[in-house]
Amino acid sequence: SVAIRPQVSGTLLKVFFKEGDSVEAGEKLFEIDAAPYRAELAQAEAQVASNRAALLAAETQEKRLLPLADKGYVTQQEVLDAKAAAEQARAAVQVSQALIAAARVNVDRTLIRAPISGRTGALAIKAGNLVTANESTALVTINQLQPVQAEFTVPQSQLGPLQAALARGPVEIAVSAQTGGETLATGKLLFVDNTIDATTGTVKLKAEFANADEKLWPGTFVSFTATLATESNRVLVPELAVQPGAEGSFVYVVDAENKAVLNPVTVVRQVGKDVVIGE
Repeated sequence: SVAIRPQVSGTLLKVFFKEGDSVEAGEKLFEIDAAPYRAELAQAEAQVASNRAALLAAETQEKRLLPLADKGYVTQQEVLDAKAAAEQARAAVQVSQALIAAARVNVDRTLIRAPISGRTGALAIKAGNLVTANESTALVTINQLQPVQAEFTVPQSQLGPLQAALARGPVEIAVSAQTGGETLATGKLLFVDNTIDATTGTVKLKAEFANADEKLWPGTFVSFTATLATESNRVLVPELAVQPGAEGSFVYVVDAENKAVLNPVTVVRQVGKDVVIGE
């Protein structure tokens, strides 16, 4: 998300987009009246020409006095004064060249281009109004939608399994609406914060999604599922099917004769309303 603010002051002449348009990086957004800054540039260029002429005269005087000093026709002080005048003229040229560079920067800043690709928001000001350099109110805000990043937290107890999964390779993140439902997008875990929040006991994570269909919108609250590992050929049964017994957990299995037979089981863990049977 980038808030676009002017870096020079002046009258806003043109707006090159409509609110809500998608723009590409480098695309023209606004044009501010450049006339005052072009005048400053012309003045700086004229000053450079004047200073270069003065430098040429000072260097010529210095070169003229050097052989005369060798013959004793002028004093050493006169030679030193000529050298100092040449150095001063040379410095004046450098200062005026720096003023030209600054003036060109200001002229360039009158044309504001998009720094990133994304979708524009509401316009804070219309063409014809006066804008001020670095004003607090942004002219417009651009939000990148493709790709988009999302931020969430997990309890610190999950940090170990998460780091182990990252060591094995990329961690897939699925995102859905906060109320549940279909998966809106899948992406990869991008960032794990380097500290745990002492207040909440959680660690901040970020994931990135291609968001080609733009189902994810900036500011939306969503739910995340991180897949740390995938286990094949596991037996899952409803939690209610597992009964406690004197010798451990068991389930009733229907055998080939359609009879219920007691079968001891080892429960590995619970997943939602199901349990994973180890053996």
